[in-house]
Amino acid sequence: MSQHDRVVVVEHATPCGAVQRFAGAEAGLGLGGRVGPAFVCLGVMLPGLLLQDAWRFAFFAAGAGRKAFVNDVVWGIALVPAMVVAARVDSVAAFVLAWGASATVAAAYGYFQSDIGPRVTEARGWLREQRDLGYRYLVENVSLSGASQLRAYGLGAIVGLGAVGAVRGAELLMGPFLAVLMGLSLVTVPEAARVLRQAPHRLGRFCLLLGGGQAGAALLWGAALLLMPDRLGELALGDVWHSSAQLIVPITLGVAGAGLGTGAAAGLRALGAARRSLRCQLFASACYVGGGLGGAAVAGILVVRSMSRSRAARFQLADEDDPSTDATADFHDANDPSQTSIGDTSSDDEVPDVIARRPRNGSSRGDLADMVRDDPRAAVNVLRNWIGSAN
Repeated sequence: MSQHDRVVVVEHATPCGAVQRFAGAEAGLGLGGRVGPAFVCLGVMLPGLLLQDAWRFAFFAAGAGRKAFVNDVVWGIALVPAMVVAARVDSVAAFVLAWGASATVAAAYGYFQSDIGPRVTEARGWLREQRDLGYRYLVENVSLSGASQLRAYGLGAIVGLGAVGAVRGAELLMGPFLAVLMGLSLVTVPEAARVLRQAPHRLGRFCLLLGGGQAGAALLWGAALLLMPDRLGELALGDVWHSSAQLIVPITLGVAGAGLGTGAAAGLRALGAARRSLRCQLFASACYVGGGLGGAAVAGILVVRSMSRSRAARFQLADEDDPSTDATADFHDANDPSQTSIGDTSSDDEVPDVIARRPRNGSSRGDLADMVRDDPRAAVNVLRNWIGSAN
């Protein structure tokens, strides 16, 4: 197997499979309930799922796309009766088992398609040989999925779960296009490896056309979403549509940028440049998390500042509309005891409006606090008037 072909296989046969298997089983044993058994079943079925996925990529890397298609068809045929049985059981764990068992059937069929049998005794040597690629692709894939989770948790902590729902709604609007991208990802790296073998000078152009085509398609899909009637949006997302619709443009630009990155990543993986690919992915994940959380933090600061300015403007307009709130016109000088006394009980129209609403059960505490902040001298006169009235 050449360097370029082994990249395709190693990328999907890294130790990540073993990590996911044990993590899923341990999580299921710890959770319990209805979800716990589902995680245990997922851990049991992951070897078959990963093997079927590896056969697909291996067939594409070998230029045998027809075999990959047939293998997926076998999976789909085996999935039908498995789902019927799972529906009779009617549990999450049963459906996970049906999904994994049908994939295992397709994975076993891959041995007959390739006429290659497993050599268990050579597994350790193979892992040692592919060590330069395996752990880098493991870190790369973990950073990609981890960045998405960190951003979701961070958004919930900074701006609330409503914002997380809006972002998820916008991502769901891009779902059909993302499904197409996932399908293309099955062939991009093998095809880039084939181009590199046959015409190495064309690899750059291939990656540019691949990334540019995906970015252009993302922009077209986003433009179609902008033209979507509100009725269809509400049918798809319900009440989340109105908040998610405001995120269509930024989400579209983000997916377009990711499409460009996919073209470059395909070239790096075809070249077997795992170290460069890892650095690029870590940088992209850091930008993904930092940009999302940083934007949320900046937006929160701007909202708070806007609310503060709006509140100050309301107080200023109230002072201009009601001359009785002008402390300098209607009050004696708080620093001149000859003109103001504790027992002064002047009428309500000589004091600010807050005095007319004297505190009954603390109802005007907020008004007094605002006056202490905006005009301390007027607040002193208010307190003196209240004390005098009480006496």
